[in-house]
Amino acid sequence: MIQFGTMYTNISTKNIAVFGLGVSGMAALRFCQCIGANTVVIGNNPNIDWDGLKAVTFYHQDDAQTSNILSSLDIIILSPGIPREHPVLKKAIEKEVPIVNEVEIAASYFPGKIIAVTGTNGKTTTVSLLAQSLKQLGKSVFLGGNYGTPFLSWVCDFLEKKTVPTEYAVIELSSFQLESLDSFSADLGMILNITPSHMERYNHFDDYKKAKLNLKNHCHSFLTPKRDSKSGEDSIKNRDQYLNQYFDLKEFKLVGDYNVDNLWFVIKSLDFFELPVKEIQLSKLKGEPFRLEKIAKNIFNDGKSTNWRATVSAVLALQMNGDITLILGGKSRDEHDLPSDEIVSLLKSKVNQFYFFGESGKKLRQLFEDEYFETLDDVVKHLDLNKTILFSPAYPSFDQFKNYVERGKYFTYLVEQRLNEL
Repeated sequence: MIQFGTMYTNISTKNIAVFGLGVSGMAALRFCQCIGANTVVIGNNPNIDWDGLKAVTFYHQDDAQTSNILSSLDIIILSPGIPREHPVLKKAIEKEVPIVNEVEIAASYFPGKIIAVTGTNGKTTTVSLLAQSLKQLGKSVFLGGNYGTPFLSWVCDFLEKKTVPTEYAVIELSSFQLESLDSFSADLGMILNITPSHMERYNHFDDYKKAKLNLKNHCHSFLTPKRDSKSGEDSIKNRDQYLNQYFDLKEFKLVGDYNVDNLWFVIKSLDFFELPVKEIQLSKLKGEPFRLEKIAKNIFNDGKSTNWRATVSAVLALQMNGDITLILGGKSRDEHDLPSDEIVSLLKSKVNQFYFFGESGKKLRQLFEDEYFETLDDVVKHLDLNKTILFSPAYPSFDQFKNYVERGKYFTYLVEQRLNEL
């Protein structure tokens, strides 16, 4: 008999609100209907595509009655895109109504080991590499959370007998999700790095950092660049020495020194669970789309980049490829969204040509004094395709695209169109 955690496994009689109906919210609603809980939905758009689920009562987040309704419920499942400081939640917080996210509930049901990964950069690549490695070792793996599939989707599939017990859950967690952890507990947590990001959400960097560091309070052991939880060594300094005892790193195909850092986290995790690391075939590990993805001989799509550290890392990874043409731009955030003088100086020393586009591109043009275009289409039309080209925007996509995936796909499409014309 599988023994689950109990915090959220007996809530079918509870009155639950799902606040926000994005991917995470829809998974939460599906779960609530799966267990037969009385559920309402809170959001800002009553025109809901229920996607095959049963329609439930909807309350607009700006209606006067909604705050009182939320404060009278048993549990609020909060979508990551909605801050806990939202005014409609104030009364519920005062009455100590549990406000959690889908990851919190899903963890109560998961029968295997949970590995939780966060960081400003590299977390998606790291969870992907880790899941690939576990599968190479014959382990059954769920991969999701902030990346791909919501954790509660696995729970629903399990309860509906569409899947079987799984040995490992590899969960990517954003700062937004980490804000709302309560009883969640991972067997191993990893904090890859913390640098300023999402300053449109947080008043200060310390607030963002605090959200990330909250993972330490919710895992039995943790791994950071400075400390290996098992040995206590500051061992990332000896990264190559550590990895070379298992592999020939020349077989690792992902570009960039920071991806070797990601690999260090992966192998350290496997070591932690005492798995046969030497059986991993590095040559078969694949990177993720739009993360320094080579789409032509000399053209790289790093469309996932939404901050300066990611872009600087990508530039440094390609500096041996010759003169770099760097494409920057996207949605402006606030006064914190411009690069520091140090970053400007570094990029100018490594990049031969800058192209800027979109909302933030207008500000960047004044700093770098180079070419600005309104759209990505116009940028690609003017590229010299014989140069080393790096699309690493450093900004969110939301000024012109639905998300970074749509932006990354569109860049690849535009480049392919140009190459076909040659």
